[in-house]
Amino acid sequence: MGEDIWGRPIMILGFILVIGGIQFITTGIIAEIIVRTYFESQNKKTYTVKSVFVGEQVAVGSVQSAEHSGQSVVDRLHTTSAKNAE
Repeated sequence: MGEDIWGRPIMILGFILVIGGIQFITTGIIAEIIVRTYFESQNKKTYTVKSVFVGEQVAVGSVQSAEHSGQSVVDRLHTTSAKNAE
């Protein structure tokens, strides 16, 4: 009545790995639900942006003039980009 599966270790290993994968996926889904519930119940955002790196758009003159005017470089860039958008 059928063959003995103990003679096939690859089949047993495959079965164990499939069960382990299902457990990992289930644990990830439960953790995601818990984290989302926590942040929603505390009225918190999931992340906060501390600063924005603009890159090569900063000119040397604008950095120096921002330092002398008492304005931060980021504020200076925001005002410059707002003027350029208009």
